[in-house]
Amino acid sequence: MITLDHFKGLVGDLARPFAIISSSASAAIATVVIAFKVDGFDGAALFIGAVYAGVGALYGAKAMEIAAVRKRESEVEVAKVSARPAADDGELPADQRLKP
Repeated sequence: MITLDHFKGLVGDLARPFAIISSSASAAIATVVIAFKVDGFDGAALFIGAVYAGVGALYGAKAMEIAAVRKRESEVEVAKVSARPAADDGELPADQRLKP
């Protein structure tokens, strides 16, 4: 059975790529439509530049997010490797035991 947290994660994982793909597709369509409707080159160039700047910002933000996630994952792996192993008998090391 799907839980609410699992559903939220699923929607979140699908929403970002959908937003990026749909904005990229709309920018591509707008490029063609604006080319036919705008008389002056300056207005069309400004519009297309703004559209692609927005798409570039989406891709840049996604790349920054992936880099941050990878950094956190690497910090976890470093912590796992550098953690002191527990004693074999289940006892705490002598320097960590409470003194009576």
